Amino acid sequence: MPHDLTVAATLLRPERFLKKAEVCHRLGDIDPTTLFRWIKAGWFPKSVHPHATSRLTVWRESEIEAVLASAPPGQGWRPDAAIAANARRRADRKAAKAAPFNGPTPRFGFIRRAP
Repeated sequence: MPHDLTVAATLLRPERFLKKAEVCHRLGDIDPTTLFRWIKAGWFPKSVHPHATSRLTVWRESEIEAVLASAPPGQGWRPDAAIAANARRRADRKAAKAAPFNGPTPRFGFIRRAP
């Protein structure tokens, strides 16, 4: 009998919402810009708006807990695609710095590289 009451209480518990700052904190103190990049790329659940006219951005706690539960133990949650994208950006920046540069950048953004 007590087990049935526990299950009923769990099912009747109202949904809790988390604001952007708390979501960022739970994900390892990431920057809000990073959070919105992950949402845009489809790596993280979209936010919800509690009222039709509200500008408040919140996430369901159950969705955030599900994302965190999918993380490897002992590590913060990071999508594999985000890690790969960051590595590619670092490699591109490093290659751009290593490439020789001939003179000023022309007006339309073309950079003349040495042959």
